[in-house]
Amino acid sequence: MGPRRLLWKRPPGKEEKRKTHRAGEDHRKRDTHIAREVRIKRHAWLEKTIMEEGIPEKRR
Repeated sequence: MGPRRLLWKRPPGKEEKRKTHRAGEDHRKRDTHIAREVRIKRHAWLEKTIMEEGIPEKRR
């Protein structure tokens, strides 16, 4: 069970719409940067949630 399965609760960062890149900016670099930040944020959220509540049960 990979970490993906634990993310049924919406972690912060998932709803954040990324701004469309402006001309003159290397958008690929920017996208990977944003993706990395969100990934770190999500991971921290997941760890915090597990510390507080244990592994979240999947709702059916």
